[in-house]
Amino acid sequence: MTKENSNITDAKPWYQSATILGSLTTGIVALLGIFKINLIDSQPEITNALLALGTLIGTAITIAGRIRAKTTITK
Repeated sequence: MTKENSNITDAKPWYQSATILGSLTTGIVALLGIFKINLIDSQPEITNALLALGTLIGTAITIAGRIRAKTTITK
C-alpha cells in the first residue's frame, strides 16, 4: 500500500459501495427528471418534490460513503 491510501484495507465488490450506490441513485433520479417521467401523473409538483428528494438522498449517500470508506472496490 502507498502512503496515500494506507487507511484503506481489503476490497469489496462495487455493488457494496455506498459511494457507487449513491451516485447511481442520483444518476437515475436525474434521468427521470431529464426525460420528464411523472411518478404521479395528476400531481407534477409531488413528482418534482420526489425527484429533488431523491437527488438529495443520493448525494448524501455518496458523501457519507466516501467519508466512511475503509476498503477499495473491485469489479
